[in-house]
Amino acid sequence: MKAVGEVIVVGPGLTGRKVRDLMGYAGNPMGSYAEEQILPAKKVVPLPPSIDPIVVASIILKGMAAQFLLRRCFKVEPGHTILVHAAAGGVGFLLCQWANAFGATVIGTVSAKEKAAQARDDGCHHVIIYKEEDFVARVNEITSGKWVDVVYDSVGKDTFQEDNAQVEIDSENLMMDMIQLSRLLDHKEGWCFNCVYVCKCIFSCSLLIVLLVNL
Repeated sequence: MKAVGEVIVVGPGLTGRKVRDLMGYAGNPMGSYAEEQILPAKKVVPLPPSIDPIVVASIILKGMAAQFLLRRCFKVEPGHTILVHAAAGGVGFLLCQWANAFGATVIGTVSAKEKAAQARDDGCHHVIIYKEEDFVARVNEITSGKWVDVVYDSVGKDTFQEDNAQVEIDSENLMMDMIQLSRLLDHKEGWCFNCVYVCKCIFSCSLLIVLLVNL
């Protein structure tokens, strides 16, 4: 799904790319496990020398997900307050850093104390251990009852039911609830989704965006 490599051949007529350039990509075409791969030029991005290629290879897909959530699903701006579940997770830590840089107030939840310090280091202004605290009550306290502009939830079952209460309903702005449905329902009920995101406009409509599904 994702890889970083050095250009060894450039197709005829292609400009802006040259042999020995370091490039990264994520998504189709599949084949990142191969030693060599033929890729359309539009599918790859040049890498600056300041970033370790191994880091890029491990994070590029998560970075794309974070960019999609913060800039396309709901455009986080200065003054917004956001709630990030699993704030120390693979996408969560990027959401926290990025949203903090945009000037938002970031509330993060984690499952254990050892993850709380990491979440703070990654830009959370407030950290809640949701298995020990009532995160709905804590968010209400932190925001003085104003709640949040958007929720990013990659936990699922343990937090799903309470998420809707967190989002401020504003007649002029569509507030979105981003939910990952992994283990939202028990497998015995017939659900076996992994990485399925729901964008829910609180007072408008519900959209189902399937990013990756493992059945």
